[in-house]
Amino acid sequence: TEVEQYAFSHQEHLIGANCMNRQGDLYTRLGKLSLALYAYHKSLMFLLEAHNPPLDALCTARKNVSICAYRMGNIDLSLKYAELAYEELQGSNFMEELAEICHILSVLYVEQGHSEQALQFATDAVSIYRSLGLSNQLVDAKMNHAIILRELGDYSGSLRVLPNIIAEYYSQGRNGSLANAWTERALCELLSEKHEDAARSLERSFSLAAPDSIEHAEAYRVHGQLLRALDKKEEAIHAFESALTILDDLKLMMTEEFVLRNLMELYSEIHDDMKAYRCHERLCTLVAMVDQQRTITRITA
Repeated sequence: TEVEQYAFSHQEHLIGANCMNRQGDLYTRLGKLSLALYAYHKSLMFLLEAHNPPLDALCTARKNVSICAYRMGNIDLSLKYAELAYEELQGSNFMEELAEICHILSVLYVEQGHSEQALQFATDAVSIYRSLGLSNQLVDAKMNHAIILRELGDYSGSLRVLPNIIAEYYSQGRNGSLANAWTERALCELLSEKHEDAARSLERSFSLAAPDSIEHAEAYRVHGQLLRALDKKEEAIHAFESALTILDDLKLMMTEEFVLRNLMELYSEIHDDMKAYRCHERLCTLVAMVDQQRTITRITA
């Protein structure tokens, strides 16, 4: 706070921007997204007051606002800031930053239902990272491309590229990302009605995911979907409950909402009305919290 006040009173805009960006990072790590959004937006305001602010700093600030707004459920606001960053980076030498924004835009356009734009931005991110020789970022961009293919209904297309992605993550020794890739493969196999293959892929994912991690929660979530497809309702409930416990600790409300809807339906199917009602109450509270976060993003940014 003292640094922020000094920066404001002495017109030290770049110091203020750096200070607020660090605050945003801290609030993000603590899961306080509304405070993080305020800090990132304040960082951007400092930069816009500066004379000739660094382009990479401007785009980083817009990117941070975009990611934070996305995590708070405001896709429109997230897209606005990502598109502004993309426009500013066009024709610049900041190619790695441009690739990262392309990656973000691909996810946002999927959310908006714009499949052609989503695939184009995902492909652009892969191409830029490949040209820069950034192997870790390249395989992450390939993974994002595979996810987008699946979200657009091209399960076979995603399954064609996932084995190579899995091999690359393995060679890089990135177990968390490798667990996610196996879970993604399992989900594509489930959606393609290859249930035995999906079960084997999930075994790999569970063996790699760190306990109580987001990767662990995702494996439980997809396992619940698989068990539900196999009409193993009690086991599916256990898997979804395990996912929910982890997601609640991680404050991942969007995924929590999906899991709660599945649990509510499953409890209704087995005629456990009390637990179905409790899920409904919890879901209503969660939806209200998500709506509140969206309101905060409109007020803050």
